Amino acid sequence: MDDNNYRYIGKHVSRADGRDLVSGRRPFIDDVRIPGMLMARVLRSPYPHANIVKIDTTKAKAAPGVRAVLTYKDAPDWKCGLPQHRKVLDQRVRFTGDSVALVAAETLEAADEACRQIEVEYEELPFVLDCEEAIKPDAPQLYDEFPGNVLPKVTPFSEEPFNQIHVGDVEKAFEEAAYVAEGYYCYDKLPHPLPPESPGVIAQWTSPSAVTLYYNGGAPHLQKFNTEASIPGVAVRVIACHSGGSYGSKQLIPHLALQAIALARETGRAVKLMMDRTDHMLSYELRQGSRIRGKVGITQDGIINAIQGMWYIDSGMSSTYAQAMTAVGLGEAQAFCGKCKNWDLETMLIATNHSSQAPSADLAARN
Repeated sequence: MDDNNYRYIGKHVSRADGRDLVSGRRPFIDDVRIPGMLMARVLRSPYPHANIVKIDTTKAKAAPGVRAVLTYKDAPDWKCGLPQHRKVLDQRVRFTGDSVALVAAETLEAADEACRQIEVEYEELPFVLDCEEAIKPDAPQLYDEFPGNVLPKVTPFSEEPFNQIHVGDVEKAFEEAAYVAEGYYCYDKLPHPLPPESPGVIAQWTSPSAVTLYYNGGAPHLQKFNTEASIPGVAVRVIACHSGGSYGSKQLIPHLALQAIALARETGRAVKLMMDRTDHMLSYELRQGSRIRGKVGITQDGIINAIQGMWYIDSGMSSTYAQAMTAVGLGEAQAFCGKCKNWDLETMLIATNHSSQAPSADLAARN
């Protein structure tokens, strides 16, 4: 058939929003203006692992322009993560950059000044940054509900674990293999995507049981599902603003969303919580680090016929979608080694006291 008979195939097609983008008319989250909207900041921990012994917000609450200050004592008991384990605010901080207090004020400058007025006394705790060290018996424990720092494989989507591959007879396959190799592979120097626009959300309660959430990323249905699961009985409408880059990272906002929603409920006004570059570098959740101790059998004609091993996955301080990412990785491994019929590959998802980057002087100066 002649290409001229097609509407799009073989034809130049302009991007639907291209003109608005190049002309500056396309709205981003910074262009969203809601009457009475407050600006929010997060006071962050200078320690990788600590208990908050004492926190005094008296001066911060009295500072000009401040409308709300929340700590673990008065924040709502909402949790996110798989399974739900990460609180809006917690008495224990688990990485450098973890949330200590939330402030909502008329301006960013007022919110920043209020953060500096909060007085915190910490009890420093032992920490662990290496995932294989984290599963040793004497390692510091991050969560009481996850003994050994091992996060469960079961998720709300499945009652059975789906993060392993057990197929065929690997021992017999290794006996029949012409070549057997064992090795250790490590990829846990986590790069930061760092898109031009940092993650941000705007939360507004439209009734006692309904919230509208604006955010600068894709998959609004996923954010609706996550947020409604964390706040039972509340209907959440999610509006995805145009994103100034994501690079696969801006779906990881459930915790940020809960914090903005908590401040909006406390103040009765819309609240905008946008990470600055320091927040983004220090405290935004990234993809997991990987280490694999494995054994591979190959037949005389070069076909992989057996794979056995353990995949250690460093999830950092929490897990938002790590179980699903692990399942995707196992599926991709099977696709890549499509002719292999014998598998004994296990995984272990591990919590550690690291954030995306090392602590910086900038965070200490702001705190």
